[in-house]
Amino acid sequence: MSIEVAVYNRLTSELDIDVFPLVLPPTITLPACTFRRVSGVPEYTHNGDSLLERIRWQFDIWADTYAEASQQGDTLRAAWSGYSGQVYEAPAIYIGAAFILGRRDLYEAQTKSYRVSMDVSMWVRTVG
Repeated sequence: MSIEVAVYNRLTSELDIDVFPLVLPPTITLPACTFRRVSGVPEYTHNGDSLLERIRWQFDIWADTYAEASQQGDTLRAAWSGYSGQVYEAPAIYIGAAFILGRRDLYEAQTKSYRVSMDVSMWVRTVG
């Protein structure tokens, strides 16, 4: 399993909406969530790779109303703010800490939808 699959699994267990990597399908019913890895920076020691990586994610909640986008954004924030724990067993994937880096409330004029965009930084370690 990869950290992407583990993040997807956590999102689907915490949010009661459809979740998709990268982009929304063209015929999706809102609300929905998309997520993407923005960057990943491995940590090294003098002995080499520490198996620890700092990953920055972007999560986007899409909805027909601002109230719905905002409420789902609050649920997303609660799911990740300060989260730590093992998210998969073999190989063992641990999130040491997750931090909310920022939230933006947006309106998409072309699709007439509201979007809450949130950046989250996570320390991730994979063992085995």
